[in-house]
Amino acid sequence: NNPFMDQLRMIEQYVQDGAGLTRQLLTFVKGGAMEIQPTDVNALIKKQSRLFGRTRKAIQITETLAPDVLPIEADASQIEQVLLNIYVNAGHAMPEGGELHVRTENTRLTEKSVLAHSSNMTPGTYVKITVSDTGIGMDDATQLRIFDPFFTTKKIGKGSGLGLYSAYGIIKNHDGHIQVSSTRNKGTTFTIYLPAT
Repeated sequence: NNPFMDQLRMIEQYVQDGAGLTRQLLTFVKGGAMEIQPTDVNALIKKQSRLFGRTRKAIQITETLAPDVLPIEADASQIEQVLLNIYVNAGHAMPEGGELHVRTENTRLTEKSVLAHSSNMTPGTYVKITVSDTGIGMDDATQLRIFDPFFTTKKIGKGSGLGLYSAYGIIKNHDGHIQVSSTRNKGTTFTIYLPAT
């Protein structure tokens, strides 16, 4: 019942927000210690879907995970962060609830198909992760800026604009590629390519 309790709670929240912001910024520090090891993408998706599903019960999560999906060389905690950032954005796009579809598959990218995705990718075998929601979608102008640092469509104080920027940086650091496609009032799809091992 202390009259200062509310202020203390606000200070605690600010400290937690600052710590989260620092963690996201450290993601981009070159030479940062990444714990790279063979990683099962399906296991990471199941874990994040379960955690997110507990917080957003109005969102139905459907998984179509290839049983033969190849492992990737990755820092599992960073890939989990990517998934969480995408899930949280999907949640914001579906405030009244909706559907979230997550899919994995092995795919082979040729020299021609690599150029269609990113000039930094090399031909080879990749694990493709697709996350689609039935939310409000984005217009073309928003899609062009979605991975820019500090870009956010949320109200002041509701988002740092670093969630998808950090996701982009993490995927690039893993020699992968992330892209978005969206239609207003129909939903958004994030597609991630990570080199298989």
